[in-house]
Amino acid sequence: MFVGRESELIKLEKMYSTNEFQFAVIYGRRRVGKTTLIREFLKNKESLLYVSLEGTQKENLIGLSRVVSKNDSIVYDSFESYLMRLIKC
Repeated sequence: MFVGRESELIKLEKMYSTNEFQFAVIYGRRRVGKTTLIREFLKNKESLLYVSLEGTQKENLIGLSRVVSKNDSIVYDSFESYLMRLIKC
């Protein structure tokens, strides 16, 4: 059940509907629903979501690579190489 975050969803939808680059920072105390808010916003939208781990940079890069490539075959060697791949798309 998702309740009480309508104003945040409206703001995100407004940002999403523009044809301009938008960047949203979502922060707050632990366990207040930040990830749930993002998942609710992304429903029915073509998207990728990766929630980082409290692990090493390498572990997070492997996890991000798996989400982006949708399998285990592509592992980026750095965040820079991943971002360069995004720029080329």
